[in-house]
Amino acid sequence: MALPMTMELEDIRRHWQNWAVSFGKDLRATTKGQTAKMIEIAAIGRVVDMARTALARPLRILEVGCGNGFNCSWVAQTHADCHVTGIDYIPEMIEAAKQRQAEDGIDTSRLTYLVGNALELDNLTEQFDVIFTDRCLINLNSWGLQERAYRRMASLLGDGAFLATIENSLEARERQSQLRTAMNLSDRPIDKFNTFIADSRFEQLARDLGLSVVTTQNISTLHDLLLYVLLPMINGGTVDYEHPLIEAAARLNIALTGDLGLDMGPIGQNRLVVCQRVKRF
Repeated sequence: MALPMTMELEDIRRHWQNWAVSFGKDLRATTKGQTAKMIEIAAIGRVVDMARTALARPLRILEVGCGNGFNCSWVAQTHADCHVTGIDYIPEMIEAAKQRQAEDGIDTSRLTYLVGNALELDNLTEQFDVIFTDRCLINLNSWGLQERAYRRMASLLGDGAFLATIENSLEARERQSQLRTAMNLSDRPIDKFNTFIADSRFEQLARDLGLSVVTTQNISTLHDLLLYVLLPMINGGTVDYEHPLIEAAARLNIALTGDLGLDMGPIGQNRLVVCQRVKRF
């Protein structure tokens, strides 16, 4: 699989601004299909539950790259004792997120949105118990910038706090491409506004920053194999995000990676890495 020609940062910013204007509060503003979002939301919920058990207190939660607020709204509604902050560098995304918040009836005392850059986060001064990303860092066009954002997030962790990244794996995407080629399917290029991340980079960086790696998991393997390989094999090569089998695969994938705690192998694109700031005594 050939690596994509990545966009310049300003072009990436304009891409997401255009999508925010075009799709508003709709899920399509940040993702192509609802089934991937189902899997991501389930993983975020597992991280929040892990933190609640470990810290035994109401949590201060931050999503970096919150888009139009789908994740933050879900967390705020399902974990009513927590305070959630969402930050995104596209003002139109934040405006859509605030509209969603108003429609969902979530008070600003429990959910706060800010415009801000993942590379700086300079309008955040408090420490958080959970910080997470969901396909955010892949929109920075080099590992150097992705590392910079990760370091800045780590600096906002309180004692015992968790940093979770759901980002796309470069190696898993390569394996998908190899499977497609073996099945006589054409290559699926990576979107030019994305720079996928090599496995183990987050783990090594976390250790360099004094964080403990709690868990890593390929969270979408079953879903991605069906969506990007198996289904195209029988329907003329088409990736069909709305096929009923894809939703069934997502629900089964969630049960396997959640309740059973299985990692089904490094083929699904979405990779979860959870790290913790060791308590200082």
